[in-house]
Amino acid sequence: DLDVAIVKATNHVECPPKERHVR
Repeated sequence: DLDVAIVKATNHVECPPKERHVR
């Protein structure tokens, strides 16, 4: 559960920047 929460947290943090770079 902790790993999933950490992955989700990192994904949410890294999602916007990556999407902006891709788009």
